[in-house]
Formats: sequence, C-alpha cells, structure tokens
Amino acid sequence: MMLQLFHNTQLLVMLAWPVQDPVRKEVPDAVAVCKRAGIFVRMVTGDNVHTASHIARECGIMMEGGLALEGPTFRKMTEEELIPILPKLQVRFWL
Repeated sequence: MMLQLFHNTQLLVMLAWPVQDPVRKEVPDAVAVCKRAGIFVRMVTGDNVHTASHIARECGIMMEGGLALEGPTFRKMTEEELIPILPKLQVRFWL
C-alpha cells in the first residue's frame, strides 16, 4: 500500500546533523582559574558565529552582555569604534 502511495512521487530527504567536539572537561575550570587570577579570557576562532558563541558559553568565556565579532567586521572598525567595545569583546572570529 505504501509503495503505491509514493509510486509517482519523488521523495527527497535532506538531513543536517551538527557535529561538535565536546569541550574538554578541564577547560571550564582552567578558564575559571584564569578569571580568579584577574585574566580576561577571550576566544579567537574560525568556527561559525553560533557554534563559537555556544562553545564559549560552555567554557565560561562568553558571559551575559559579552560580544562576539566576526573577523571582517572587526577589521573594518576604527580604533575609535573598537576602544569602547573591547571590554565586552569575548569571542572574535578569525575569518
């Protein structure tokens, strides 16, 4: 019965399955140690903006109010534009 239903129909199934390496278990603790020592941890990556922000949150790098910038946007900014946002810049994309 099912074969007759799809006999004259083309069926296309597309599946996207995101793959992400897990964050190493020692990374969030290492980030926390750095922060307690007064080090402002930033992440520079070539990952997709959404993936990188998610990983940075998992590691404790990206916090509420933090900023992520893609490389082209960062490179186009003038020094006057960059100075006020640097304290909030937590993730920069290398692309």
